[in-house]
Amino acid sequence: MKRFRKFQLMMPFVSGGGGGGAVTFDPSHAFQIAFTNSNLTVANTSATAAYGNTKSTTSHTTGKYYIEALIAADDGASNMMIGVCNGTWTAGSGAGHAIGSAGNNSIGLSDSGAWYINAVPTALLTAFTTQAGHIICMAVDLDHGKIWWRLDGVGYWNANATYDPGTNTGGIDFSALGTPGSTAIFVAAECETSSEKWTVNFGATSYAYAAPSGTNGTFGAW
Repeated sequence: MKRFRKFQLMMPFVSGGGGGGAVTFDPSHAFQIAFTNSNLTVANTSATAAYGNTKSTTSHTTGKYYIEALIAADDGASNMMIGVCNGTWTAGSGAGHAIGSAGNNSIGLSDSGAWYINAVPTALLTAFTTQAGHIICMAVDLDHGKIWWRLDGVGYWNANATYDPGTNTGGIDFSALGTPGSTAIFVAAECETSSEKWTVNFGATSYAYAAPSGTNGTFGAW
């Protein structure tokens, strides 16, 4: 099952409001991933198509969180994914390991523009397979089990002008991963080849765009 593409090139994050702790990706929970930039940048170690993936060092069960994932490199032909997973998910290639594949252990947005859960794709954003240098904004509400994505802080959340994490409207449900508010959830990233690369800001440095906030609360650093 083919799904995503690539991301590379680091660029500084400016403005917004970060300030989290030293959360990074976890080399001890990774498959076929090369880590750089203090484990904030991840790329596949293989030049051929075979999913490489990893998850964050830190999980949360409650709260509202915001991250920014820079498309550091994207070859425009393969598959990349950014999303979340539960503690049952394990890094690897193939069904049950690729992010968004069978098993209801992860959900992710592909650079094809579709999001995946349990191996089922749903169209969402315009494909961003040639968008190296751009940023995927991701808001995660663990209290309600909802997730939102948008490109570069200017597109609509989940491609709808009325959707907003700050008001808990239009979020994509991921309660299949576990009961909201009591299931440990990690950030998860995937690259299919060595030409794909993510650089993720978990909030330890300033964001490029403002984190969402509103009646649903303020989304903070992971």
